[in-house]
This record gives sequence, structure tokens and C-alpha cells, in this order.
Amino acid sequence: MFSGVSKTPVAPEGSVHYSENQVTLDLKLITDLNEPGGSVKFEITQYGEIVKILVINSEEDGFQAYENKCTHGEREIEYRSEDKILRCVSFGHSKYDLDGRVTEGPAPAPIKKFFVNHQDDNLIISLA
Repeated sequence: MFSGVSKTPVAPEGSVHYSENQVTLDLKLITDLNEPGGSVKFEITQYGEIVKILVINSEEDGFQAYENKCTHGEREIEYRSEDKILRCVSFGHSKYDLDGRVTEGPAPAPIKKFFVNHQDDNLIISLA
């Protein structure tokens, strides 16, 4: 297995809309989030900078969103639903709990967690 490669599916084209510090996901188009344990990743451009985001559907807490960047080497993270953790895809495998706190590995700080609001068939993620 290669280190540094995320297996997280990318959100389908047309399912992600960004406007004024807010991302709206169309859940009708994102089947990977239909069941607990699912996850998707995507990128948006905010103030000229690319922001990578990971969205998960956890059994306990429902939909959660995080900046998709390990605080150690800035590699992507992925949701490990069987372990109920987030894990860096790099060799060091920093691990985070679902609140974004470091639980293991070389990461020096928590990952950023975004506020998520589930409205009908949409997820609204606040980036502010």
C-alpha cells in the first residue's frame, strides 16, 4: 500500500457550491454520504487560497466537516469509520478524534473542524 494517497472519494461535479464563507453540498448528488461511515473530499478557493475539506457521516454524530490537512506535514486526512478516527495518509499516520484533537503521532495541533448544518437535502458548512 502506498503512503500519502487518500482513498476518500471526491464529491461529484455540481454537488458543491461555495459563496461567502459558506459551502453547500447537495446530498441528492453525493451518494457516498448516504450511510454512516461514508465520506467525501473536495476543494474550494477562498480568498485566492485552495481550501481542502473532508466531510464524513459518523454513526454517533452525523455529518462533520474538517479542513483536509494534517497539521504535521499538510497531507490529506481520511475517515476510518471502523476505528472512529481521522488519520493522516502519510507515513507517520497522525491520528485525530472526531473533534479534531490529536490522539497519536507527530501532529503538533488539532485539525480545524467546521460548523455543519443539515437542512433537507443539503449540508451547509460555515468556513468563518
